[in-house]
Amino acid sequence: MLGPWRALSQGARDRALGITFILLVAVIWVLASFLVQEVEAEGLSPFVLTYIANSLFIIYLPIYCVAQRLRQHRKVHER
Repeated sequence: MLGPWRALSQGARDRALGITFILLVAVIWVLASFLVQEVEAEGLSPFVLTYIANSLFIIYLPIYCVAQRLRQHRKVHER
């Protein structure tokens, strides 16, 4: 599966990965706007929706911190 990707230069791979991420963000953004419209049509306040979405960062923050620690730990033990 990675065969065609190996023929590309590092810059071309980075560019393709960047474009993929941009497209992914655009799709998520559009889907989220449809979700917000549906939720508001059901009568849920935009404030409550914002509160719930921002509260989910509590889940992502510890994962990020643990990942940073693991990277630092690996970097120290590579030397």
